[in-house]
Amino acid sequence: MQDCPLSKIVFTIIILFSILTTSVFSQVTFEAKVDASQIVQGDYVEVTFSFSNADMQRFEPPDFKGFRLVRNSQNSNFEYRNGKMSRTMSRVYTLQGKRPGKYKIGSAIAKAGGKTYKTKPIAVEVLKPGKKGTREKALDRINNGTAMLLRAEVDTTTVYLGQGLELDYTFYTSIDVERMNLVREPDYPGFYAVVVKSYPDAWKTKMIDDIAYKYKPVKRVALFPQKTGLLEIKPMTIQTRIRLKGQRRASYEKISSPVLKLNVKPLPEVGKPENFSGAIGNYDVRVVGSNTNVISLNDAYTLRVSILGAGDLKQIQAPDLGLPAEDFDIYEPKISEKTYESKGKVSGTKTFEYVFLPKRPGQFQVAPSFSYFDPELAEYVTKKPSTISFKVVKGQVADVEGGEDAIAEENRLKNQDILALKSTARLRTRGRGFFASLPFWLLIGLPFVLFGGVIGYRQMLIKRGQIDPNLLRSQGAGKVAQQRLSTAKTHLDAQASRDFYDEISQALWGYVGDKLNIPLSELTKENVREKLSTQQVAEADTKRFVDLLNTCEMALFAGMDNAADMQKTYDEATAVITNIETGMTVDDEG
Repeated sequence: MQDCPLSKIVFTIIILFSILTTSVFSQVTFEAKVDASQIVQGDYVEVTFSFSNADMQRFEPPDFKGFRLVRNSQNSNFEYRNGKMSRTMSRVYTLQGKRPGKYKIGSAIAKAGGKTYKTKPIAVEVLKPGKKGTREKALDRINNGTAMLLRAEVDTTTVYLGQGLELDYTFYTSIDVERMNLVREPDYPGFYAVVVKSYPDAWKTKMIDDIAYKYKPVKRVALFPQKTGLLEIKPMTIQTRIRLKGQRRASYEKISSPVLKLNVKPLPEVGKPENFSGAIGNYDVRVVGSNTNVISLNDAYTLRVSILGAGDLKQIQAPDLGLPAEDFDIYEPKISEKTYESKGKVSGTKTFEYVFLPKRPGQFQVAPSFSYFDPELAEYVTKKPSTISFKVVKGQVADVEGGEDAIAEENRLKNQDILALKSTARLRTRGRGFFASLPFWLLIGLPFVLFGGVIGYRQMLIKRGQIDPNLLRSQGAGKVAQQRLSTAKTHLDAQASRDFYDEISQALWGYVGDKLNIPLSELTKENVREKLSTQQVAEADTKRFVDLLNTCEMALFAGMDNAADMQKTYDEATAVITNIETGMTVDDEG
């Protein structure tokens, strides 16, 4: 067998490298941008040409007609994010405006991999002395408060009691912002508020009063009004860090949203069904019965009613099954809730699990109905899912197939004079001793049986309510939080900032919810602060915990990806959860 020629090995390596780089690196781009579209005569403009994700073998700058070239430089940058590696090579040119007029910086040309790339031309205007260029106008907007805006935006300002609506805090800016921090958030008095964690947050552009802004929502909250009348939502305040070209130091500006007023109307009395319990929204109902439609007087029947849709789940009460009390013993239903987000909106499912015991045989039907108010239709809606039928019989229910035949055959054999002979015989070997005998294997398996019995008994106690599941959640809160922090560490190492802050946020909210037995739907920063204080948690740790929640919220909507900030957040979260867990454990033991 002959050795593979060197040329074939080199060719194979090139092919593999091409496949690898195609999957790892992002798309090749070549872009040009300026730091000001208008400058005053004698002022400077910086033009940057950026070539990404390929080796640039040749570069040709455009003709900078109308400008004097002051200096030029080049640099390169590598970045790995969300499993993709990006590599950028930049050429930066500093130009001085020589004379007033409107000029066009032409296309730069780059060649890589046998292909030619061009940038789009850019227009730059040089103004006469005494006029104001882009940077001067930006400074004026900063001084008069129009450079950045924070608005509280809703689809409508008139809603019904309990009607859900999404409140967006939208940030508008006409200048470059380095970072944002949450300073103050309102408490939403008169509302049940749910923070929406996932929503579209890409930058868009919009003209407002002849100023071009880029904007995006920085926080979304689902609100459900709990009382009628004119309700006010106080301003939200954020602090921004900005740095204009030519400034040596960054400056900080605080901006606040205006007061938002909402008119909450009462629900109409006309057409209100008798079984209406206060649910507002848009829902569907599903009913699932036991896996058998025949039960005995000694058996319990289980029925599960699930109500799913968009609305305040807390307002949904258990539907009446319509079963007469003289025929059934009906127990309080077991209630569970699950909320989830879809396309920036909050929805959920509330499930009621009924258990009832029949008092007499017969044929019965269960036809639960559920009524709610639909604010979009401005009317009440009653949903009647499929009827569930079942039969109650005396004594034990026979096997589904062959049960009655087996009983009849057994009675026939008992009435015969001669019983049926056994058709098989069992032989036994003598002298095997204790080793490998039945007692031997019983003793070997006994510990496993006992262990399984303890686990089974514990689960039985949990099902019977003799062990509080909330206590189990509280005891395991620290362990679950540590698992989430471990996952966050992997995102930290990969510099996946959004996944990192989302995991830290879930670790914090999940820990305090499990530890203090607060349902997820009722978690707010205010009741967390209050509950931690009642548990004698140190005030400093309580403040650190709430500050971390604010940091994660801001990071998720402001796109913070600084590695040092992420490491600091991780260290703070680990320390504060450890402190709270240790302190509450000591109190419990004391």
